[in-house]
Amino acid sequence: MSKALEPADPALIAKLEALIAEGGAPEFDPVELARAGRLGWSRAELTAALETLAARGLLTRVDKALCPVQTCGRPISEEDVAAQRCPSCTTDFRTLDHPEPEVRTVYRYVGPLSRDVQWAVVMHGMNTLGPWQEEFSWRLALKLRYSAPVLIHKYGLVRLGVLFRFRHRALVQALGLRLTRSFALAAANGRTQPPDIILHSFGTLLFAKMLDDPAFKALRFGRVVMAGSIVRPDHTWHRHIEAGRVEAVLNHCGARDYIVDLAAFAIPDTGPSGRVGIIDAAVINVRADGYDHSTFFQDRGLDESLAAGGLWDRFLRVPPQTLQPVRMDGAAARAWRPLPWPLRRIALPAILLVTFIVVAGAGWGAVGLVRHILG
Repeated sequence: MSKALEPADPALIAKLEALIAEGGAPEFDPVELARAGRLGWSRAELTAALETLAARGLLTRVDKALCPVQTCGRPISEEDVAAQRCPSCTTDFRTLDHPEPEVRTVYRYVGPLSRDVQWAVVMHGMNTLGPWQEEFSWRLALKLRYSAPVLIHKYGLVRLGVLFRFRHRALVQALGLRLTRSFALAAANGRTQPPDIILHSFGTLLFAKMLDDPAFKALRFGRVVMAGSIVRPDHTWHRHIEAGRVEAVLNHCGARDYIVDLAAFAIPDTGPSGRVGIIDAAVINVRADGYDHSTFFQDRGLDESLAAGGLWDRFLRVPPQTLQPVRMDGAAARAWRPLPWPLRRIALPAILLVTFIVVAGAGWGAVGLVRHILG
């Protein structure tokens, strides 16, 4: 019976994950790491942590043969073992007292070590001009060791206009045309890879509708980050991933984001996916405890998400499967049901009536009412 491994140190696991995220560690050898002493953990502790990461699917176990010459000890291939000769020190193993190569278990990263953010698009929510977009762009520029342009898309203040599908269509059209021009300009300047996109609130709905619009089917995107999403929990994203329109989708859910429930009551085609998650297994849903609708883009949210090893940092730079352990339970999303038709039917007239009373009391007149509604 093999000796049981000691429990893995969470601090060591976090350190190893950070090394992987930095893109500079394709292989981990617990013997060599312990011998070098760079991390400060023993061989047994390193092995336990690496086994934990292997169990999560982040690393894969590989048996590596080493030259039996003590002063060499370099890796040798199966062909070298069969030929009984080391290509590094040229030793003929048949001349040795102990010719058998040492076999050591190492841990290798599965998939690409890291990816670069080629360029990015950020889009705000309703009833705001999205000041966080500039802050996010600044933080991203400071974080990266290379230049990655950020396209800030602003569609202006949208208030009661969100209640109408015709207003949605106009905003989707404007978004699609802006992105089409931006894609062409980026390609003309050597940036042919699709951009990553960060979306908040009403921006998530506009993006989802734009992907469904055949007029913009040529647009391709990398990683998609949604925060405070009001897209319906039953919206299907896997079809866009399978079609190559989107590489991966992260839905960051605020445990205290009840604004998305209010949106689902009045805004067509919406639901509280920013709190309960999305049913589609292709989407990575992650809960942020204590977060409300705006926390994601306040200092606290940006500090946590963009820090080395933070959720957005990892999602934007390493394979999405590495986030499997932090997925939230999907029970709430599966239990979600849209509001009954009668409630949705009376919601819009009720909101418009209240707005009319407020606007009339303010003395804005008919023109002011129309402007306020269209946002």
